[in-house]
Amino acid sequence: MGARDFLREWLSVKQEPAGAAERTFYPHLARFLSGLLGFPEDRIRQEVREGEGYPDLVLLDPEGDPWLLVEFKPDDAHLTDPERRRRLWEDKRKYPGGMARGMLFVTLRRLWARDPRARRLPPGAGCGCPADAVCPLIPLWGHLMT
Repeated sequence: MGARDFLREWLSVKQEPAGAAERTFYPHLARFLSGLLGFPEDRIRQEVREGEGYPDLVLLDPEGDPWLLVEFKPDDAHLTDPERRRRLWEDKRKYPGGMARGMLFVTLRRLWARDPRARRLPPGAGCGCPADAVCPLIPLWGHLMT
């Protein structure tokens, strides 16, 4: 896969069939994050347990400790609607802790980052997003392609 193909692949992922289980997206999400962050895919753990209480993906540091926690939602409205985003954070804020450096919320077209102490992160990495904003992936793609 070429250096920029990870984003093209992620943006081509479709939510089919409608209502597909979140875990069907995890392999695509792991490849996307590996490419985006330059992170070894073999250090991305996919949640295999059913039920509440665990982030969808955990990126592990070289010692095997959690470095970045990832929560995926197939519907962009989880991040674009302020009330749904607030409820999502209230539900998932229990995850960060210990050695984790941050939490990333990802939909098929957007991402939102929070630090482990629930503080808002500084402006987005080169995609022109203000602090605590939900960054659309299309402008990020343009930034990566230059």
